[in-house]
Amino acid sequence: MAAVVEGTHRGATAHPDLQRYSTGQARRLMDELLDGTTATGQPVLEPEVAEIDLQAEPPSIVVEDCLDGSRWEIAEDDVDAQGELKEGEGPRPVTATVTKGSAAWKVADWWIGEYGACEQ
Repeated sequence: MAAVVEGTHRGATAHPDLQRYSTGQARRLMDELLDGTTATGQPVLEPEVAEIDLQAEPPSIVVEDCLDGSRWEIAEDDVDAQGELKEGEGPRPVTATVTKGSAAWKVADWWIGEYGACEQ
């Protein structure tokens, strides 16, 4: 997530750390998020391990969070004609499945829920 946030600070369309920390569907989704959108600040993250399965093939860990983007400000160029954020508002649930490959653990699956859908 740090690579995505850092990338938005530069209006990037890619970030070299994404290859290091993600693969598959998660990598594609993270690349899509870095579409040149610019932002300042940092999201509030409080990830928690929800599940561990070291006997699976590949071994996996599921991490859940409620991403609060209220301090991660999207640039004015990324608002619609009514002055609203193109995306939405409110904390959104995030689930990441991290799997162990031959050399390292990487985020393989990343799901982002609807804005305002976190159970508080």
